Amino acid sequence: ELQRANLNPERVKSAVSQLTSEELARLADRARAAEQDIQAGFPLEGIFAIIGIIVVLIIVFAVVVK
Repeated sequence: ELQRANLNPERVKSAVSQLTSEELARLADRARAAEQDIQAGFPLEGIFAIIGIIVVLIIVFAVVVK
């Protein structure tokens, strides 16, 4: 999925490894909420938008921290 979004998996992996425990917990909460939305019939396009926003935030955070 990352490659389909033109994201470098290694860069994303590096960005995620730099997140704090609290940031990872918030990200996990968002992922769980997105999964529940899918099960409840939330439009799939909305889920992809949420995932895209999360990935972009991770990358921006990684760039800012460096």
